[in-house]
Amino acid sequence: MNYYQILGVPEDASCDAIRVAYIARLLELHPDNTRDYSIATKKLHALMDAYTTLRLPQLRKAYDLFLLNQSLECINNMPPSALRRLMSSVGQDAV
Repeated sequence: MNYYQILGVPEDASCDAIRVAYIARLLELHPDNTRDYSIATKKLHALMDAYTTLRLPQLRKAYDLFLLNQSLECINNMPPSALRRLMSSVGQDAV
C-alpha cells in the first residue's frame, strides 16, 4: 500500500486535500476510537509517515519518482506475453 492509498487520496491531490485526509484518518485511527490498540498504532505510524512525506513538495516529488521507478521495474520484469496484454489493454500496439 503506498502513501496515497494510506491517506485515501489520488496521486494528484492538492496539499489541502492531503491535510484534510490526514486529519480525517487521524481521527478514525485514534486509539480512543479503535478496539485493537496495536493495529491502530501501526496504522497511525504509517499515516504519519505518509503525511510527513506528501505534505512537503520536495519529499513528495522524490516519493513520486520512487513510485514511478517501482512501476518501471515491474514492467521491465514482465514476461513478453504479459507486456503485450498490458500494452493492448491501454490501446498501444503490441511490442
